[in-house]
Amino acid sequence: MKRFLKNYIFSFFCPKQIKLKRRSDVISPSLVNQRILVYTGKTFISIFITKKMIGYKIGEFCFTRRKSAYKAKRKKK
Repeated sequence: MKRFLKNYIFSFFCPKQIKLKRRSDVISPSLVNQRILVYTGKTFISIFITKKMIGYKIGEFCFTRRKSAYKAKRKKK
């Protein structure tokens, strides 16, 4: 069962950036052209919603893990 965000959240009294902690909610058409802050467990990440994102879950667009970076090996002389 998909869980859509309720429309009453996005009334006129709402701030421009909305903070959400549930990453399992599905993006609905009423969220297009909105900026949302999604909690990743440590910080909030800003996401701008477009038409292509409708039907996907919010958590698919914010990563919770960092990419690992390995040091380059030096060549021996």
